[in-house]
Parts: sequence; structure tokens; C-alpha cells
Amino acid sequence: MKALLLRVGIDQGYGALSPIFADDMYEYIPIYYKDKKLKEENEKRTYKDLRCKYRDDGADITKITGHTNLSVYLPESIREKKIHLDPEFETFTYGEPTYPKRNALLKLEKGDLLVFYLGGKNWDDQSDNEYGVYIFAYFVIDKTIDWNSLSEKEQKQLSKNELKNNAHIISSKPRTNLVVAIGDKKKSKKLKYCIKISEPNLNGNNPKYFASREMKELLGIREHITRAIPLWITEVKYLNNLTQLLGIDKTDLSTIDEIGITHFINMINTDSKLTKKEKDFVFNFLTSAEYGEENDRINFESDLDGYNFKNTERIRYYFRNLYGKIKTYH
Repeated sequence: MKALLLRVGIDQGYGALSPIFADDMYEYIPIYYKDKKLKEENEKRTYKDLRCKYRDDGADITKITGHTNLSVYLPESIREKKIHLDPEFETFTYGEPTYPKRNALLKLEKGDLLVFYLGGKNWDDQSDNEYGVYIFAYFVIDKTIDWNSLSEKEQKQLSKNELKNNAHIISSKPRTNLVVAIGDKKKSKKLKYCIKISEPNLNGNNPKYFASREMKELLGIREHITRAIPLWITEVKYLNNLTQLLGIDKTDLSTIDEIGITHFINMINTDSKLTKKEKDFVFNFLTSAEYGEENDRINFESDLDGYNFKNTERIRYYFRNLYGKIKTYH
């Protein structure tokens, strides 16, 4: 198995970024057609046709913010642009006709991972100008299709069936050199919580961010992460770390010596056995404990007794296995 990481979605070149919320939920906002050479004729959807998803524990975001569609996160000037919704997560397809991404997709085989990350900005604090990149979805590859290698009959059949939801198939624009990756529908996933993989460049704005130290250690990725250049992960230890980070495989906490803060946050976020208050308790205690293990253990049990939590053994599991092991990368 190998993994390919690609950046997708709107970015500053299109005049906006996807919103990231304080609870690590997000909205994925696709790019739009700029129509520099050929005008898009077939796609009719705009950002106003894309409904906001869910934000917190099943609560509809429209009840929290009053927002009903993704256009509210965008400048007025692009809200009615025709969208290029690629990848799409209904039938899990992603297409690319340009180099070097096209060539990268052709190297994917059944069972490989195609991991998507987006450019995002803190939406809850508009004064925060920092932005970064976040993993938000992955395909477990079922197959890839090279459009150039298909007969006209095969192209028509796929356009009406397996690839009908893909933006490049919907589009009126040429499909020359198109390669489409198709994810296994039972194994591929759009994450509920995004995972930050960058940190700001403190020495300037070019680039504005690098791959975070945590992710360089965890995934073995290079420091410079640009939109155009694919990221490959091929070493077994890094692939194991990636599948654990994505929640495909479980992390055995009893066997680790340390865990990065981002990995820890995502682990707590995605623990379906804990309530939000229980998650906050685990996070706050384990990231602030500082009085020595014995004193912290006493304080932990005392604080735990003060709450009417249902999942106390689960909370103790985290304390027992992660106390003193969270690496914060200051």
C-alpha cells in the first residue's frame, strides 16, 4: 500500500478559503470555473446550491448560524460562480487532466490511499489571519480510469453510470488526458473533523506555512507543501501512522511513548464513546497537568469525582495511557 496526498478545494487564488471552526469541524468549499478559455455550459450549480453540512454533534449548522448554503462563507463577487465539485463524496470520484497530478493518479492501485487536504481559515475568529492546510477526506482506491485509453462506447457508458457525478464528466469542457480515481464506497470517507497538517512560517509570508513539525515526524512528508506538487507516503511506519491518524486503524495507546498534540486532539474528537464535556475534560486535564504524576493523579481523580460523567473508565483509560506523553511542539 502507498498513499497520495493532494490539495483540493478553493484557495486564495480563487479569492477565499474553506472555513474551519473552533471545534475542528469545517466546510469543504470546492473551486469554481474561471472560464478563461472555454465557458462552462453544462454545470448549472453555484455555491448557493451547496447546502451547509453539520457542525457539532448532529446539530444542523443552520440552527446555529442561520446559514443554509456555502455562499455565506464567500465574498459576494463569487457566490454565484459555477462550481467544480471535485472530488465528490456521493460516489467518491476525483478527476485530474493536468500534470503532475494526472500522472500521480495513474500510479494508484486498488487498496492505496488518496488523501485530500484543503486550505482553511479560522472562521469563528475573523481577527485571526493565520491559515493552513487540513486533511478532510480519503479514498481507499477501488480503481483508476484513464479516459484516453477508453473506446467511445466505454466513455459513454461510464459517463451515464459510474462517473456520472464527477465534475469533469458533468462539465462541457474537453476530457482529454483525464484520469479519474474511484474510491471504494464502503471504505472511503469524508471526515467529520479536519486534521491540521501545517504551521505558520514565522519568518515571512513566502510561503505562509510549512508542513508542521508533528506531521513531518508522523507522516514523513516534506516541509514545503504546495498545491501543485503531490505528496507521497510509501514507508510502512509512516503509512501505519497515517491510517491511525485517519481512524482506519486503531492506535494502541499502551504501546506508545508519545503522541503529537494534533493526533491527540483528533483521537479525542473522534471518540464516539465520550460526550463533548467528557472530551473537553480529557483534553484540558492532560494538556495542563504539571504538578508531578502523583499529585496530578490525585487531582485527576478529585476532579473526575466532581463531575457526573458516565464514561469514567474511558476517561481513566486516556489518563493512564497518555499522561506525560503528549508532545506539543512549542
